[in-house]
Amino acid sequence: MSWKPDEASENAVLVNFHIRFRPSDGVKQHLYTKTLFAECLPLCRAARSHTDLQTAGNSSLNDSLYKCFSMSHCNVSKGSRLGNQAAEEVKGLSRPSTRRPVRVVRPVSAVSPNGSFLQINHLQGELVRKRKECEDLKKENKHLTNEIHMERIMMRTENELTMRNLRNLNQELQAQVKEHTDLQLLQAQTEKNYFETRLKLDRVTGEKQALLQENGILEGDRDDLRNRLRQVTQENVEIKESEMNSRLRAAASEAESKKANQAQREADAERRLAERQRQERTAECLSWREKYQELAAKFRAQEDVKALRQTKACQANIKSYFLCMTESDQRVKILRNQDGTSRNFTEGDPVYISTPESGAEEPDRSSSR
Repeated sequence: MSWKPDEASENAVLVNFHIRFRPSDGVKQHLYTKTLFAECLPLCRAARSHTDLQTAGNSSLNDSLYKCFSMSHCNVSKGSRLGNQAAEEVKGLSRPSTRRPVRVVRPVSAVSPNGSFLQINHLQGELVRKRKECEDLKKENKHLTNEIHMERIMMRTENELTMRNLRNLNQELQAQVKEHTDLQLLQAQTEKNYFETRLKLDRVTGEKQALLQENGILEGDRDDLRNRLRQVTQENVEIKESEMNSRLRAAASEAESKKANQAQREADAERRLAERQRQERTAECLSWREKYQELAAKFRAQEDVKALRQTKACQANIKSYFLCMTESDQRVKILRNQDGTSRNFTEGDPVYISTPESGAEEPDRSSSR
């Protein structure tokens, strides 16, 4: 019968190599455990019996996995030392380690061929305890990581506060330096203004003395000017009186000239009015004359046309007809001249025929041949 390893045997093989090294980081623990299980599981499943499992554990599997864990032990030892240094830098905030000492468990290869399943159960119990320790280590690692993170946050906060205080102090120092510089500039400007004011005062004092001397001289000139002013005032009064007289004379002459101009304008207006009336009458006469000439020309033209038509009618021997029409039971009167004779019609003359209803002798329009 072929022997197939159960889950307890596989776990026992894993424990043989897993207890040699235990990294403190939870992520590394998971990776190393996964790698260990992936390398050991094919060997456990390939074993035909419990003795083969022990032999495989002592030979190839032991050598290969021990090399793997020995190479990883150096790296993780460095990481653990760095982790311990970081934990020491935390200001007493980390808890004391509650990890129990690691017990050495005999590998499956140490079990005799006649070993019982009690030893396997014992190894399983050890495996459970190791897993419990691994969980505790994970929790402790997580707690330490959180404490380190909080310490970093506190250090960052303290650093930011320190930098903020330094910036505030720097701004205050710059403000004080600027104020000191402004005060120095103000002092220099004040001293400059003081010396300038003193020079101006000296200059003004000298000018005042000179003005006092000139004032004494000007007082004498003022008296002379007053006398001359009286004389000039009297002369101005006389000149104003003469100007008033001349203005009166000018006003009188201006009034006379206005009257003359008004009379001249009235005469010109009358002359223009008479000239306009004469022109209107002349134009009216000319227009009546033109109208008379036009009417005379029209009368002459009508007489000439009438004479010409009578001449043409005589030459053509056109007979005269009495125009009468009875149409639609209407009576038509024969048209006669004013003297009572029958009217003759020639070609081209309009004919007007009156109807009985109108009661008048208004002829309707017709044509005669």
